[in-house]
Amino acid sequence: MFGRALNIELEHPTLVMGEGCKNTIARDADWIGDYDITAMLCMRVKNKAGIANQYITTVFVCRDPFPFTMNVMLPVFTTLLLSMTAYWVDPCNLADRLSVTLTLLLTQAAFMVVVKDQLPSVPYLTPIEKVIVLSLSMLFMQAVFFTRVRMKCLRQYEDRWFNFG
Repeated sequence: MFGRALNIELEHPTLVMGEGCKNTIARDADWIGDYDITAMLCMRVKNKAGIANQYITTVFVCRDPFPFTMNVMLPVFTTLLLSMTAYWVDPCNLADRLSVTLTLLLTQAAFMVVVKDQLPSVPYLTPIEKVIVLSLSMLFMQAVFFTRVRMKCLRQYEDRWFNFG
């Protein structure tokens, strides 16, 4: 690891003997946050006439996923744990049970929008997005389950009401 700060110095080939490109990592360079520089490559490119008139510098960085993962996973799992509180509400009271579940479903949807803004734009679902989509689908299935339970409660109530025997 080279560290977390990056400073690249490129010098004109006529002014410097040798390759004309030197790679340095300086302490007073710009801060890159939670990225680690794994490698740097500086190449001098010659044109068709054999004159070096371009330089290509490639910086390889990797990101430590733990802080971002914890900032996403902890709220997702906390929301899922809070959704379990709806099971303590009376099973036949659909309004109260769904109010908890749908509020948490909207919370997860808003959280997904915030996380999507912080992730790179790629044409597939990242693992973090998969976890959020899974939690959204779990909350949706919970709402469907609560509705099914309410329908059973109504059928039992109708059977008691219309039972003349």
